[in-house]
Amino acid sequence: GDDWGRVAYRYDKQGRLTTLNNENHESTEFRYDALGQVIEQTGFDGRSVAYAWDDAGRLAASTEAGVETRYERDPIGRLTARTIGKQATESFYYDARGRLATATAAGSTTRLHYDDANNLIAEEQHVRPYYRGQYSTVTRHQYDVLGNRTKTILPNTRSIDWLRYGSGHVHGVMLDGKPLMDFERDKLHREIKRTHRSFTQARQYDPVGRLAQMS
Repeated sequence: GDDWGRVAYRYDKQGRLTTLNNENHESTEFRYDALGQVIEQTGFDGRSVAYAWDDAGRLAASTEAGVETRYERDPIGRLTARTIGKQATESFYYDARGRLATATAAGSTTRLHYDDANNLIAEEQHVRPYYRGQYSTVTRHQYDVLGNRTKTILPNTRSIDWLRYGSGHVHGVMLDGKPLMDFERDKLHREIKRTHRSFTQARQYDPVGRLAQMS
């Protein structure tokens, strides 16, 4: 990073991200095992997260600030439970087509609905707070013929629209019909500039196509 607010990315000889330097000259560093799996991430604030992987290369556990999060999977590798510390457990259930159908956690249940093309079209959330009765919300999604999401209708009836071109590259986002974010892309359709109201973020890539700098 530098005094101009740019963020720099460094990679090792294997092409793995090793260091991210921000505009305050602070670094986030990544360590890998012999298989190329991230085993430790140390953030700008000096706090570390350790990762453990199973024999199939799937995340089995992560530990941050002494709290371990464990991940359980079914025989075909789908996540079935996530346990944080000694108490909070989230459970995940799948339908006959292998799609995530239900997720449960303490006091809440989320049910997912799909169309015939496997696009997620609705998310029902049922929450039962300790201090009052249950309430429910629904978020709905719409897609184009290519399966790209074009609209999300939030529970409060506000809407988000994604403006796309070609095979689905996003060039803008609208909130309630008003411009929210604009994306500029290069000839390879990579994002090179993002504008949100008065804030602009630019991206640069190295000769092999890796993200090298953000400003």
